[in-house]
Amino acid sequence: MNYLRTDIISIFDLDFVGDSISSSTMHKLEKMNEKTEIETIYKSSYRWIFYQGLFRDFQRFYFKIPISTSTGKDCSILVNQEYGIGIVSIWQTFRNVNNPIESKQKVWNFDGTRCSEIDSVFKLFSDLDIEGIERHYPFASIQINSDNISQFCSENAAMLGRLFTGGYEHEEEERLEKYIKHNNISSRHYERLFIRWTDALAVYSNYIKDNEYELSLFRAAQIFETCILLRRVFKNISAKSEKISSSLSVINPNPWAVNKLQSSFSRLERNFVIAPPISSVEAEGLLKAAYKNFGIFEMIESTRKECEFMERRFQWVKTQFIVSLAILTYFLDKIWDIVKELLIKK
Repeated sequence: MNYLRTDIISIFDLDFVGDSISSSTMHKLEKMNEKTEIETIYKSSYRWIFYQGLFRDFQRFYFKIPISTSTGKDCSILVNQEYGIGIVSIWQTFRNVNNPIESKQKVWNFDGTRCSEIDSVFKLFSDLDIEGIERHYPFASIQINSDNISQFCSENAAMLGRLFTGGYEHEEEERLEKYIKHNNISSRHYERLFIRWTDALAVYSNYIKDNEYELSLFRAAQIFETCILLRRVFKNISAKSEKISSSLSVINPNPWAVNKLQSSFSRLERNFVIAPPISSVEAEGLLKAAYKNFGIFEMIESTRKECEFMERRFQWVKTQFIVSLAILTYFLDKIWDIVKELLIKK
């Protein structure tokens, strides 16, 4: 048996109805919240990456998978009420598995069908005012029955590359091997970590026991979650920026909406990218590498251009508004002069 365990964390980005999450939905999430094993793991592994503060505007809730199965573990949902977005992570563990690729494919098939555990979670969410989900982001993790992780990854590079991508792209083995040989972002001797914008894969040796394995896994998962969250929120800001730009006019300059969106963009970029509260040099390297592989920097630049276009549009509308106001004031002044002359003549 080459594998001690296989874990699949299925992550979904959530876009709620409206510009923000309603108070009733937040109340429902609070009622769902319960003490679970995953809460302790999340909180402990969070401190491996960040110190307190990064997610102060976000709320995380924990709950168990509604149906009891041999693989189902726990769930987490992280939301931001102001932005109306969130991510849900569903954790499943497979023991005594010979083929981890089959485990990944069982969780979410290419035809879009979901396993019963994930389906039960989404039935639980049926009244949470979720407007849309862009995609499923699978995070696969395996712990091998060997302490020589370098040799294992070298000898099984094509298989690991296929586990990383899901095998749905039908890549040649040489390309699959390159994913594993050249894209590891972890510096730990017992871990290999691979991230792209659609998938993530972690490989661990048997050097660590279950507790440390799970802490390492969820530290990596929270790096991946952060990337997914930023993609979701920056996409929303881009969409709102485009919507505001098209609605601006002389009679509706809407400076409050423009300023609020620009402030949100600047705050998110500062807190998550420019100066995130990183707890260590290792965590800083992981986050930057994950952002690069996931395409966060390109997403930020695209959003920045949308905001800059909105600002230019707003400045043009503001100029037209000031000119129109000046012309209106001029004519009102002239009319008042005429009225005064008529009153004097009477």
